[in-house]
Amino acid sequence: MKVNIEKPINGWIKIDISEKDQQFSDTLSYTPEDFIYKLIETLNLISSYEGKYIFEGFSEPIEYDFVFEAIDDNVVFQIVSKDGGNYKTLFEYEEQRNNILTIFFRAISKMKSGIDDKEYKKSWGYDFPELKFQKLKSYLKQIKKTV
Repeated sequence: MKVNIEKPINGWIKIDISEKDQQFSDTLSYTPEDFIYKLIETLNLISSYEGKYIFEGFSEPIEYDFVFEAIDDNVVFQIVSKDGGNYKTLFEYEEQRNNILTIFFRAISKMKSGIDDKEYKKSWGYDFPELKFQKLKSYLKQIKKTV
């Protein structure tokens, strides 16, 4: 699976996710929730716990559920469109937990490397969740040492 997250511009952030014959691409709004914060928070949760974690992304007018379900060492990742109350799975991918964490971590790192903290806040409307991001980074470094 390939994930690309572009740097935010005026409260919008472009997300591209692809895997073989599946493709998701949209530009998400910073309101009503901080998508990047919710993504990093969810990645931290699935790094340590099993369960189903859902957060929303908004492209106005379309709403999406981003679903991460951690079961044993695997994660099922889905993007579900909630357009007008009609739910449709647009993307689904299953991968080993640590691999999916690494894929998203790298995409966030790449996005963040192209923008400083001040510009990020000005462009996105929120501070970058650095502490949560560092927690995820520490987890990934730790598992790399044990492999």
